[in-house]
Amino acid sequence: MTAGFVLFILFMVFKAMQQDFHLVYDDYYDKEIKYQGEIDNIKNARNLKEGLKIEYLLRDGKVKFTYPPDHKNSLRGSIYFFRPSDSSLDTSFSIQSGPDGTQLISVASLKKGLWQVKVNWTYGSQEFQEEKNLTIQ
Repeated sequence: MTAGFVLFILFMVFKAMQQDFHLVYDDYYDKEIKYQGEIDNIKNARNLKEGLKIEYLLRDGKVKFTYPPDHKNSLRGSIYFFRPSDSSLDTSFSIQSGPDGTQLISVASLKKGLWQVKVNWTYGSQEFQEEKNLTIQ
């Protein structure tokens, strides 16, 4: 029994040493820097007194974005709708905050199911990012 266990461990070590470990991306360093930027932008958004609010208004078939009060007049950025099960359905919109600091986007043309909404915006020289999963019905 013990000899079988030792042989099994030696076999697993031998197989593990034959694995080819290579980088998934040639530009992994650039991708890591970009990902760290996203993490920083999410932290910036979480540090706001009043952050971005994303609400799905089922009855209206719209998603309502309520921007931070101190950002509503001079922010710029983009809203992305990602479909995890089918990237060909992904779509994006420009931020167009109304005088009350809100924006409504109709989701009537979006396929029902799970969507990830990502909002990237810039206010002054600082960048922000907020993400939320929505189930469109």
